[in-house]
Amino acid sequence: MNSSNSIMRNRTFEMNNINDGEECDSIVNENNSITFYNEPPFNPSTNKVAVDRQQFTNFVLPPLQQPLVNNQKQALRLERNRLAAKECRERRKDYIIRLETRVGKFEEENEILRKKIRETKIRIELFEKNLLERKELEQKVLELQDELCKIKT
Repeated sequence: MNSSNSIMRNRTFEMNNINDGEECDSIVNENNSITFYNEPPFNPSTNKVAVDRQQFTNFVLPPLQQPLVNNQKQALRLERNRLAAKECRERRKDYIIRLETRVGKFEEENEILRKKIRETKIRIELFEKNLLERKELEQKVLELQDELCKIKT
C-alpha cells in the first residue's frame, strides 16, 4: 500500500498553542506522524489572501491528492459496477421468470392441442367406420333393390 493511500486528511483547530490557535491542515501518514500546514490568512474585505514573504516561506503546501481522487473514482466506478451487475442479475431473473411463465403457458396449450388431436383422431376413426358401414349399407340397399326388381319382373 503506498503512502498516498494511507494518508488521512483532517481539518483541525489547534488548541495547544502549537500554531497560536490558528486553523491548519493536518495530515496523518502511515507512520502515525502528524504534519501541520498553516493556511495563509484571508482578508474578507478584499477577498484576497494576505501573505507576507516571511509567512509565505513558512507556508508548506500539502501533498497532492491525486491518488485519493483516483481511489475515489475507482471506488465510485466499482460501486456503479456493483449496482449495474445487481440490476443485470435482477433483469435476468425477471427475464427467466417471464420465460418460465411463457413455457408453462405453452406446455398447457400443447397439452390442450394434443388432447384435441387425440379427440380428432377418434372422430376420424368413427367417421371412417361410419363411412364403411354406410358404403356397406348402400351396397346392400342396391342388392336388395336389384332383387326387388327381379322379383317384380
